[in-house]
Amino acid sequence: MEIKEGINIEDYNKAISSLANTKDKMVFSNGGAAHAACVMSNIFKTSEKSIQIFAGNLNGDISNDPSYMKELESFINRGGQISLLLENKPEGSVSKAFNLLNVFSNLSPDKIKIKFTKQCLTDDSGKRIHFTVGDSRMYRFETDTEKYTAICSFNNENTAKMLLNKFNELFEAGSTESLK
Repeated sequence: MEIKEGINIEDYNKAISSLANTKDKMVFSNGGAAHAACVMSNIFKTSEKSIQIFAGNLNGDISNDPSYMKELESFINRGGQISLLLENKPEGSVSKAFNLLNVFSNLSPDKIKIKFTKQCLTDDSGKRIHFTVGDSRMYRFETDTEKYTAICSFNNENTAKMLLNKFNELFEAGSTESLK
């Protein structure tokens, strides 16, 4: 399956859903907030056990998307575990996803863990990078946080585990108190 550039959002959603549901090994690129929300929603929807998210602040550009919120809440209600590592705490009530995770972390601290870090990851050109890993096999690796461009796969254990190892290193050093 090939995901063509310029595809409309309905067709994009169908293509991404198919890749996620079949656990396809295809590595594909992703760009823009709407496409990012689609990929993230499918990570939440198809993950069974755990999700790790390293992000700037869940400011709502992606995380306030209705399908993102629906699938995030569904994953939590299915008993999934989420570890969230943020560079900055969202301001006020901007992020519905952060607020939801914060409530659940107080109710189920063994299932939802939130930490903050002063460390930011950058690529060789100095651009910030963020990523999400689901069930140690799927990922969305954001290579441009301003344009929401990313490299993704729903079944690539090697890359997912490499990202998970980096996440665990950062999470271990993180703080439960917002640092910024």
